[in-house]
Amino acid sequence: MMQFQLIPFVLAALLNRTENNGWEHGPEYEFSGFLKMITSLEKDMGTALGTGVYFNLTCRPREPDVLRCQLSNTTITRLRVQAFSIDPAETDPNDTPRVFSITKSPFEIKFNERGIESFITERKDAPIPWSINEIGLIASQLSVGIDSSDELGSSYKSVENFTMGECDFNYTITRQTIDEDSRGTRDFSLSPLGKLEKFSGESIIVTKERDFDGCSRCFEPFFGSRYTLGLLLRDVITKLKTSTSRIFISKQHFTSETVNESEVFDTNRKMLGKILDHMKLTLKSISPAEEKLSPFSEPFVFGGLVDIARMAKP
Repeated sequence: MMQFQLIPFVLAALLNRTENNGWEHGPEYEFSGFLKMITSLEKDMGTALGTGVYFNLTCRPREPDVLRCQLSNTTITRLRVQAFSIDPAETDPNDTPRVFSITKSPFEIKFNERGIESFITERKDAPIPWSINEIGLIASQLSVGIDSSDELGSSYKSVENFTMGECDFNYTITRQTIDEDSRGTRDFSLSPLGKLEKFSGESIIVTKERDFDGCSRCFEPFFGSRYTLGLLLRDVITKLKTSTSRIFISKQHFTSETVNESEVFDTNRKMLGKILDHMKLTLKSISPAEEKLSPFSEPFVFGGLVDIARMAKP
């Protein structure tokens, strides 16, 4: 049995193998994910419309607290939406997916005991501000956001100074019985680290609800895809109203998602409607990495969301 860091300080991947053949360079984790936007705007007579960005994310542990990741197969398409809700939002079979480039360069996610600390990339590949935010929104799904060195109760409050700014968060940790056998088996298993109790036929669900009234500063998350297919105008102002994340972890499954609801205003502060943003990341497989990782030659460090609400949109 071989053990590797999947999410530093929080979650390990156990490979059901006794030999090291083919794993000398460690594992590569493959995630599938999406960023969906659903609108209900006055100009559309309240009709719900949507777009979705779909991608693969591969990550490798480089240090005990660092993952090296890269996005691939990133496309954008219109969604077929029946209501202002995340549930019925599926890809429109009449629309052809288009290539949507966020970044082609690898980047690293540096963690600490409370979640994500910063990002690192090669200086020559440093991303533009909207790409930084897109990377941050995707990678933040890998942040459980709890200090696993603390004694953990069923609910508590904390502050997460990364994805939304310095805001209070309400955490709820629950467990539920799950029949892993009914979902199929894989050649790996997941194991909690720190003070999270081990799995015993149960899943761990972490729910995070953000309190924007308690923010000392708060950045509006910016989706570079918002203006690509013309559902939303560029010169609008958005205000976050609610934000909830849900992380599901079991012995063979990891899924993390966030739903943000915002109100939309024009430059005269007239309300135009509302937006749902839905981000989701799911672990699909673990396979042997093909080559050794080396540190970046000229590292460029960046972190958090960039407040570009008044900057020119791409």
